[in-house]
Amino acid sequence: MRGLLEFIGAIVLIFGGVLGAVALFADTGVDTAQASPDAAIHWPADTPLSADEQHEAARVILAACPGLAKYQQDLTWKSAQVEDAYFYQQDEYGWKRALYVDIKVADNPHRIPDKARAWGHTLHYAFGGGPHPGVLGKKPQSRAVCDGRKAASGADWFKPAAALAFLDSSQGK
Repeated sequence: MRGLLEFIGAIVLIFGGVLGAVALFADTGVDTAQASPDAAIHWPADTPLSADEQHEAARVILAACPGLAKYQQDLTWKSAQVEDAYFYQQDEYGWKRALYVDIKVADNPHRIPDKARAWGHTLHYAFGGGPHPGVLGKKPQSRAVCDGRKAASGADWFKPAAALAFLDSSQGK
């Protein structure tokens, strides 16, 4: 728990004031931040993150994947967990821990372009720091929704995001 709190503390220090306010709504409907109309994240009710932690994690996520704010009306947040990085992420990217997020796309999305071919998909993202900070995904649909770019089918994609470098150093490991 201490590592998670240190992680969130580092997010507050680095991203405080960098991005505009992000509206965060738990499934209970409680508004936990000043609303920004195009940037609302709907966290699942069972998320282990407090309202303040959700707000700070959202700053990191939306900076790396702006499409998650742009298309938020078509997205349902299923889970958000901070866990030890998978072995291949440790080997390839030098991550110690990662923020894993799963998001469900509506069966009939209204804002996500058809060319993303994301209808009904569950999108999986890993956000990590260390020597190779960035966003990692498994599906081309995840990349298309993240930033509008194409990714090869059947292969992981990686988007460098230097602002995430602090994630590992802040976790007391």
